[in-house]
Parts: sequence; structure tokens; C-alpha cells
Amino acid sequence: MSQLCYMYRGMFLQHSYTELDGIKYYNNSEWLHIRASNTEPIVRIMAESETAERTDRLIEIGKKCLGYIIEKKKRGIV
Repeated sequence: MSQLCYMYRGMFLQHSYTELDGIKYYNNSEWLHIRASNTEPIVRIMAESETAERTDRLIEIGKKCLGYIIEKKKRGIV
């Protein structure tokens, strides 16, 4: 999942990030967290911000990011 951090870092220049439990971009007003479940074969994309519209946008960014990595894996690039 670390590829996600570098690929989308430009969209989150005003954010800090951690790879402690998945990937989390955050600042004082919003966060986006992408992590694989330890107990189920799923990846969770969670976000929070000051508006529902921004939260929806963060979720969409997370989906695109994850989709990009899945496509690379299918092609054997990652």
C-alpha cells in the first residue's frame, strides 16, 4: 500500500500522513484512511471532513487510488 502514499501525495501537500495502519492523510480539518482488514478480505476507505461534499470527494480519491494499484497488480507491474 505504500505506493498509494507516493502516488497521491501531491493531492495532500497540506496534510501529514502515516503508514502505521494502512495509509492515513490528515490535517486539522479532514482525514482519509485506506486500510486492508486483518480479518476479512476487504479494504476499507474511510474519511471525515467539515462537509459531506468534501468527505465524498475524499472517498472518491481513495477509490481511484486503490483502483490504480489493483490495475497495476493485475498487469504485474507492482
